[in-house]
Amino acid sequence: MPIARWGLPTLEVIWGVLTFCQSRVANVYQLYALRFLVGVAEAPVFAGTHFILGKFPHLKKEELFKRAGTWFLCNALGTMFSGYLQTAAYTNLNGVGGLSGWRWLFVIDGIITIPIAFIGFFVFPGIPQSPKTTFFSDEEIEYSKKRLRDNGTVRPGKVNLDVFKRTLKRWHIWVFMLAYVCLINSSYPSGYMSLWLKAEKFSVPQVNKLPTVISAISIVSSWLGTTLAAIYPSWAIFAIPTISGIFSATCMTVWNIPKPLMFIAWYAYGLQGCLSPILYSIVNVVLRDDAEERAVVISAMMTAGYSTYIWVPLLLFPTLDAPRWKKGWPTGIAFYSGLFFLFCLSLVLFRRDEKIKERERQSQSQRSHNLDEEDVVSDIAGKVPQNVEIATTAKDID
Repeated sequence: MPIARWGLPTLEVIWGVLTFCQSRVANVYQLYALRFLVGVAEAPVFAGTHFILGKFPHLKKEELFKRAGTWFLCNALGTMFSGYLQTAAYTNLNGVGGLSGWRWLFVIDGIITIPIAFIGFFVFPGIPQSPKTTFFSDEEIEYSKKRLRDNGTVRPGKVNLDVFKRTLKRWHIWVFMLAYVCLINSSYPSGYMSLWLKAEKFSVPQVNKLPTVISAISIVSSWLGTTLAAIYPSWAIFAIPTISGIFSATCMTVWNIPKPLMFIAWYAYGLQGCLSPILYSIVNVVLRDDAEERAVVISAMMTAGYSTYIWVPLLLFPTLDAPRWKKGWPTGIAFYSGLFFLFCLSLVLFRRDEKIKERERQSQSQRSHNLDEEDVVSDIAGKVPQNVEIATTAKDID
């Protein structure tokens, strides 16, 4: 499957070129057009990465959780780094070469993105069935394929109409899709601490730097949360960031609270860093036996989540009301509650399905055992009369 090997690095190159172009826009409409194209290049990366994380062999659940946690850790690290980068660009490059600080930011982002994207053509592994990378030996690739077989992970096939039909008949797509809608909309305001800081008259460097603490906490949460979720019940670990999200949304709903408590409420949003990697890891675990359905479900989660992400914030978090969103903050409580309910529901349904499969396997094994016994009896019954007849004939000859 060459697309798994080359597709994501190609999208990253396009992404980087479009980032460069944004530094030269002459009006807001050009920026709108480029941001749309960036979204087209960006959208498959998230879903594609998680599909490959789940498709690459893992014998133990903790391996999958750690991979997802590491990916999200780097994501949060990039977000945190961008805050310091914005501060540096504004402070040191504003006006240099006739370019504003925000234009230099796109230039620097492009310089970082494109070389890394080209490195991806040499080091990105794709899946075990993809063309060989430069650093995997034939023995390592065969070992990966063996682990897939041992884990019962099915090789992906073609996504056709039958795949969509069976996917829509099962609970996976509906529960996971709604869960991601709750997740992505509940996390929306966590990226706008800067609006509150501006309203509180903090300086520009402080507005750029102070929100990076959320990203720092998210880094720790991504690593620690996924590690613990592989050891302890995943629902218990998942409860920690959802409860903290409810706490933060409640504080924002009340609003008139001491400033230190407001900082705690903002920074508590950083604990959400482990929500998405745990959720997507569970999706990969639940759907490990059906690669095509897994691809459809992950894509549907992204599509549904970001489709609502386009218009829901406009209703609940309008810019004119920022940062005192009287509708948005209470709704966040509902989103977090719904997310936790749907996550626990998916675990209950998955365990039910596993029990059904186990009973079917035992029943099939029992039927096979009974058939084997019947075959043995038939063989004996078929052979004994023949032997007796042969013996009798030999006796008669004597």
